[in-house]
Amino acid sequence: TSELAGLLVLERCSINKDLNSSRKYAFSLVFDRQDEGQHYHFAANSEAEYNDWIKRIKNASYEKLKEKLQKLCEQITEMTGEHPLPSNHPFRDDSGPPEKPENKPIPVVPEEPPLLEISLACNDLIKSTVENRFPNAVVIVSTMTPPGATWTRLAQTEIIEQKSDPYFLTTVSIPSGGNFSEVTRLKLAVFDVRDRDKEEMTHLGQAVCTIKDVKNSTNQKIQLSLTGLDSPTPSGTITLLGWKVESPPEKPLPDPGETFRPRCGSINKPKFDNVLQRSFRFPTILGTNVKVVDVMGESFLTFRIPQQLL
Repeated sequence: TSELAGLLVLERCSINKDLNSSRKYAFSLVFDRQDEGQHYHFAANSEAEYNDWIKRIKNASYEKLKEKLQKLCEQITEMTGEHPLPSNHPFRDDSGPPEKPENKPIPVVPEEPPLLEISLACNDLIKSTVENRFPNAVVIVSTMTPPGATWTRLAQTEIIEQKSDPYFLTTVSIPSGGNFSEVTRLKLAVFDVRDRDKEEMTHLGQAVCTIKDVKNSTNQKIQLSLTGLDSPTPSGTITLLGWKVESPPEKPLPDPGETFRPRCGSINKPKFDNVLQRSFRFPTILGTNVKVVDVMGESFLTFRIPQQLL
């Protein structure tokens, strides 16, 4: 046996195939820090040994063990109706499967624009071998900002039924300020909703990246492989398309020397209130994106006519 040359902590790192190596089964470990000192290169003698290394490295991390623990807790909760861990337990994570969609009012858009807005799409999702159908896909997004070690649920998409390549209309907004920054990690977990009434769903796969990865990618578009909790085999891909939300234009201040208001200002006064605005982006076959802005408002007559009748 040889002497110990060093120690690697297998946390917050990814495994990439080393295409620059002369060895056929070469791979490298890339940590969150992007300097060359954080890249470690390895090579296996056979494909079986290569796959075994990849599987063992992925399963060795604390994050992977915590995901398995969370999965077991979810299964116990489904069978017993109670979480097996107390509420103050450090390993308890309540950002599990997506909640059942409800008819909740759309929250008012905050005045400060979000740090980043992201649209999501999946490709090549695998068929259910038992039911022989494409999944009813839904994505739940969780965040974690170092040095924190707990995932917090941020948002979830709508359910797209029986599609191998679903494109989600619901966008994910990363709030400005607070505990969010470029080093914030995003976990995108994809579930197959088998029964909405019974809230039965299956974990298809997940991917992890940082906000910095999205912002620094070409056209702020990045594609990640979805891997399961127990298998390194990809179960599809997920694409993130991010953009910076433009701040609304500031209203001009009135002129101190102006003694009267223009009459047209009162004539053209908007006849609606409670305006909500949402933006979507759709990819095209030409490789560009189409931006759609959805504006919704309530007419003043909705309130005034019932008041007059009463």
